[in-house]
Amino acid sequence: MSTNIVEIKAIASSESYLEGFEPQKALDGRVDTAWKADPYFKWIMLDTGAAHYIDHINLITGHDGEFYHYHVEYSSDRINWDFVMEKDNDAPATEIGDTIEIKKVARFIKITISFCSCSSVVTVENIHVHGYSVPETEEAFDMTRSRVKAIKGEIGSGFVRIDDYDIDDSWKDSVIEATQAGAVVRFSDISFDKKEIDQLRFCLGLPVKDKVSYVNIEFRLDSATGEKVGNIHLCRQYTYFTELAIDIRKENGELVTGKHDLYIVVTQIDAPQSVVLYWMKLDRHPELSPVATDYREELIVDDEPYKIFFGNMHCHTGLTDGFGTAEHAYDYARNVAKLDFLGITEHSNCLDEMFDCNKSFKWRDLKRASQKATENGRFVGLYGSETTWYNQFGHMNIYCADFFLNSYEFKFDEAQAYYSKLKEYGGLISQWNHPWSCGNRHFDFFEPYDEELDKITYTIELNNVELSGEDIIKYYVIALDKGWHLSPVGNQDNHQENWGTQNGIRTGVIVRRLTAADIYDAMKNLRTYFTGAPGFRVMYSMSGNIQGSMIEWQDDLVINVKASCDDACKITEVQVYGEGGKVIDTVSCDDYLIEKNIKVWNRQKYYFLKLIREDGQIAVTAPIWIK
Repeated sequence: MSTNIVEIKAIASSESYLEGFEPQKALDGRVDTAWKADPYFKWIMLDTGAAHYIDHINLITGHDGEFYHYHVEYSSDRINWDFVMEKDNDAPATEIGDTIEIKKVARFIKITISFCSCSSVVTVENIHVHGYSVPETEEAFDMTRSRVKAIKGEIGSGFVRIDDYDIDDSWKDSVIEATQAGAVVRFSDISFDKKEIDQLRFCLGLPVKDKVSYVNIEFRLDSATGEKVGNIHLCRQYTYFTELAIDIRKENGELVTGKHDLYIVVTQIDAPQSVVLYWMKLDRHPELSPVATDYREELIVDDEPYKIFFGNMHCHTGLTDGFGTAEHAYDYARNVAKLDFLGITEHSNCLDEMFDCNKSFKWRDLKRASQKATENGRFVGLYGSETTWYNQFGHMNIYCADFFLNSYEFKFDEAQAYYSKLKEYGGLISQWNHPWSCGNRHFDFFEPYDEELDKITYTIELNNVELSGEDIIKYYVIALDKGWHLSPVGNQDNHQENWGTQNGIRTGVIVRRLTAADIYDAMKNLRTYFTGAPGFRVMYSMSGNIQGSMIEWQDDLVINVKASCDDACKITEVQVYGEGGKVIDTVSCDDYLIEKNIKVWNRQKYYFLKLIREDGQIAVTAPIWIK
């Protein structure tokens, strides 16, 4: 008979509740207490302590006229989760709550609150779990069907089992750890014929937080020296424990077939690092959507004159490592910062599902929020993803793709493999983010030049807050001189709730209309520019050809620049840059509204402009190239 299970522990991560509103208060049956968290997209987990047949739960959220979106999952071991249901309609919450059928044997229930209509704070007043205890059963593990704990393997020399190991601040479990090379663990009799297995996912812990202590792990068939079917070489990533994925293939590139023992062999551990293995699973890598989300079918091409709009193409929210919600970010950018557009580009390695885009609730909800925030002609909500490397390479944004890539899928830890995958999708936009920071490789100084990659890599960030003088354009010039065709952008990379107000940096876009289609078209045709001041408007052309153009050399080429400042700050100088970051001409100004014609005397491969205001703020345009 199903009864209310009372011996339940409520769990939430340390940042997932407000002081005085701890998760256990959602189980006390009182109406004057609750679990509260900010912002939404936080989970609360219920641990019944042992196996139970859980018939249903009753979930009572806040109910002062608001509505909630949430989804529910269940698990027996806290590493394998199965989906139960999702509420994504706008039905108002009530004081009697929602009855959710589970009808599964489980120990854990996880409820993720993904939206609240009244504020970013979510409230769960009470949860009642109905079911009954059942005997514990030990199922035979199958690494091709579910995640298997590392302790289930045959632990060889070098690995040590540790129980009650801190997995995170809310959970302890059993792991195996190695501190020296030579450690081995074996998983026996794995059938690779059940499906076309080509990927191994596993949870790895690297305790020492630095970027110089590397480990190397090999994956071999049938013996510790057998055929190598996978390898990973890495340092500490963003978090202590990281979910990783590597390709599993035979040395000739073919899929592994038949039944084999899988050996995991640690061949390198740089002191003082150690290797902690938690779980692993063999799988098939997910397919990426071929859909380009650049809205090109909505682009209107006509003789409407170009206009300039300002925004921020790169920021974050509480969906990953920032603060606040996507909905709040778009609203703040529009109504407080007075931006014309905002692009939220969340870190792909911090999403709820890091490899299969179709299973990520956060990715889906970000897309929905951007669409809801958009009012063509008034404000455009854009979205994308940021790929983050911890091998000192850098960070890159992807726009106009219905997927994200993650360097935790470790073949993409190598830049060339990442670039090769991007080149399969001609409709997307790739961007080099803050090349002066986040690693000492600086995108390997944009080498080697790749003509096909050049066709989808359009923009590069500049910054005059973190940099000064010629350092502002240093990496831009390096890339141009290597042959890349790029347009500069100014983004704030916000991680606080200050989208557009963190500083005056803006991306200017030259478009006919304020729509996502027009903005992406401007990026693809290099009609963006960097400015350190809001409302610094610049139109740059050469003999009738707008910035981003590639034209034939003529002896009578003339640069035309029209510029103005909304705040009436005077523009004092226009500098013409050529190859190598050399200033080849300078024109003085003394007004907030200017138009200058500059004869081109010195033949260069490209020309871009830097305009300087009397307060020291600048704008930097895209080049015009000479064929």
